[in-house]
Amino acid sequence: MVKMENDQKDLEVINTIVHGGNPMLSIWSQNDQQTDLQLVDMSGRLMISTKTNLNSGVNNIYLSGMNSTKGYCVLIVRTKNNNVNKQILIQ
Repeated sequence: MVKMENDQKDLEVINTIVHGGNPMLSIWSQNDQQTDLQLVDMSGRLMISTKTNLNSGVNNIYLSGMNSTKGYCVLIVRTKNNNVNKQILIQ
């Protein structure tokens, strides 16, 4: 017996390395949807919290106020149907 999985994701963070001088995130979405984005540092401090609309396809989101931040953070993307937590590196 062969098990075939159709593991389609409807939301995916494309880039996990973000440059502090140009903090741009790329997120792919299967549908147009509203999302809550949060960026938390490794000590749990909330750095960014914003609501944005994602269009179907690739979305580029500018993270303002990240010029002086460096290191690992956790990006939390919440939509009506999905939650994605992704570790990202800000250089």
